[in-house]
Amino acid sequence: MKHKNFTKLMIPVLLIVMASFSGCSKSNDQSNNTSDLYKTWILVKKEINMINTVLPEDDAYPITLTFLPDNKFHGRHDANTYEGTYIIQSDNISLSVTSITDVNDIEWYWDYINQLSNVRKFVLKDVDNLQLLNENNSNTFYFMSKNKFEEEYFELEE
Repeated sequence: MKHKNFTKLMIPVLLIVMASFSGCSKSNDQSNNTSDLYKTWILVKKEINMINTVLPEDDAYPITLTFLPDNKFHGRHDANTYEGTYIIQSDNISLSVTSITDVNDIEWYWDYINQLSNVRKFVLKDVDNLQLLNENNSNTFYFMSKNKFEEEYFELEE
């Protein structure tokens, strides 16, 4: 008789314990792992004020952005290079361009350079896809890892 009462009492207790542990499982939300950021990225698309611009796939020198673990970044497009520093707190990021070469380039490159200082958030969709967004999410830069880009399009010159 005692055994039946014990079993009746334990079933609700086990259900409560199981329910509490189910909240501890890893969520499906992609969390930003900063170490996944440390690589070279290729700008493949930009969205400014809801206007999408897919950048040319055949550009032999696409815009690159490389994050380094020492809070520095650098990038290039054709003959232009740029570098700077960044600060990350959670999924927030701020970028400061400290040096840039000024060789003639196309307008959307300069738009990109000018907008970098407005970036406030980063989202790693997965290890091969990065988004940089401004404070109100009206400007988004879409990047693909260099490795993925070279798999899907062409090998980049160094």
